Amino acid sequence: MPPRASVRSKTFGRELLTLMVKWSKSSYCSDSACVEVAVVDVNEVGLRNSTLPGRRLQFDMINWRDFIAAVKAGEFQNL
Repeated sequence: MPPRASVRSKTFGRELLTLMVKWSKSSYCSDSACVEVAVVDVNEVGLRNSTLPGRRLQFDMINWRDFIAAVKAGEFQNL
């Protein structure tokens, strides 16, 4: 039982950390639906829709850089 309790407390702490981060809105934000980004942890970045703040994508820094490079290269233009 103690290892399971330890895992739960780590998960709760991580969720609490995620709630305490500062989310920044995109400069291309419309009136209601905005993309928000935050550094969730030293090695993680979160991305979410402001209208659905409970749902988010999380990237480690390497995958975040790859995602940003793909956005800049126009890889998502046709979606």
